[in-house]
Amino acid sequence: MKANTEFVGRLDIIDKIDDVFQPGVPATDQDSLGATTFTILGLSGIGKTQIAAQYMFLRKEEYDAIFWLQADSTVKLDGDFKQIAIRLELETQELSTDSNLSRDLVQGWLARPLKPMTPAISSSKTPGPVMARWLMIFDNVDQSSILDDYFPKHGQGNVLITSKDPRIRGAYVHRAMVTLPPLSVTEAVCLFRKMMKFQDHQGSDQLMTEIVRKLHCFPLAILHMAGIIRSQRLSLPGFLKLYDEDCSRQEFYSDDSGLEAESIHGYSKRLTSLWSHDTLEKGPFSILSVIAFLDPETIQEDIFLTDIKNIPLHGFPSSPIDYRSALNHLIELSIVTVHVDRTELSTHRTVQDVIRTQLHDNIMHVKEVFKATVHMLSSVWPYAVPTVDGSYQLHGRRTRWDQCPGILPHIGSLRHYFEGAEHKHKFATLKFATLIMEAG
Repeated sequence: MKANTEFVGRLDIIDKIDDVFQPGVPATDQDSLGATTFTILGLSGIGKTQIAAQYMFLRKEEYDAIFWLQADSTVKLDGDFKQIAIRLELETQELSTDSNLSRDLVQGWLARPLKPMTPAISSSKTPGPVMARWLMIFDNVDQSSILDDYFPKHGQGNVLITSKDPRIRGAYVHRAMVTLPPLSVTEAVCLFRKMMKFQDHQGSDQLMTEIVRKLHCFPLAILHMAGIIRSQRLSLPGFLKLYDEDCSRQEFYSDDSGLEAESIHGYSKRLTSLWSHDTLEKGPFSILSVIAFLDPETIQEDIFLTDIKNIPLHGFPSSPIDYRSALNHLIELSIVTVHVDRTELSTHRTVQDVIRTQLHDNIMHVKEVFKATVHMLSSVWPYAVPTVDGSYQLHGRRTRWDQCPGILPHIGSLRHYFEGAEHKHKFATLKFATLIMEAG
């Protein structure tokens, strides 16, 4: 793996890792505490791997041994442990035939990582054996249980984990953990500028700021679109104009021409391939399709559950149990975050953009999802209905004003989509009109 010269920002995360790992502190022969673990969580494309790699290159002089392992499958982990055993001269290439033995040999070394005897060590005033300081990086831990047989159970080295799965919180002893947010606007502009090899021109900072804001400061989206702008030789104003058009934006997200830039940063997939009907089952994708039309910050689960048996959307879970199972899959991928204390969900705006872009492949499917979303919001909206004397009573005996503020942002999101839709007549229904009128 090569150092990424285009890496920008995230210094706060690097500092947090340093605070926990304390690089430069001599290793000891004590095993009372075990390995020190730091975990970087976040959805695909947010920059987890790049931070881990950057930390490795920045601090390589502080460690005697650094091990990088691909942890998305046990096959890759077995192969990596074999290579580590060979490099540590614990076994030879010819005799390395038993993956369990290779793993045990490496685990034994990690528990007591003796440095080879050298003249410098022999003349050292430090009594006893000298321990090597090691860092082990498990990249892309897709499932929290995958490290059960590979996680160092003994020794005082440092373990850095990157994962999409928030369930890893309870799987291992973590000294610290961070969930990655998008880049700041300043960091995002800096990344975009580096990828574009951009020279300063009048108004360029303002244009770049507008572009990264439209991309929600999401690293993979910035890399992808910068690659497209370069390959298609677009001007920044020209890109902005095209990006605002649904059909052009759809083409951009599906375009392979930006992948060369992405591969430099450790990405090999288009944005549309990360979250799609090809990679997600019907239940999770149908939930995500509805989420794409809602306000992403506070999505009340009641919206999905109140009338779940009658939701007019093919593939949508038909029971609370099926819903929970489908939702858990989205949670495992960090596509959706659950706020248990408020029974609410949230997602990233880039995810919404990508899902809506894919839905536009089939206008009838977009219409179906839009109609289902209207149905769900109608099921939780506390309608005020007129009485004979001209006053209003609350629909379903709900406390109207306590519920309205939470649902209004979602109705506003639907209305915003409707106002920008090319075929408004396909989305206009009496139920939608009533909902808009009620919301004011």
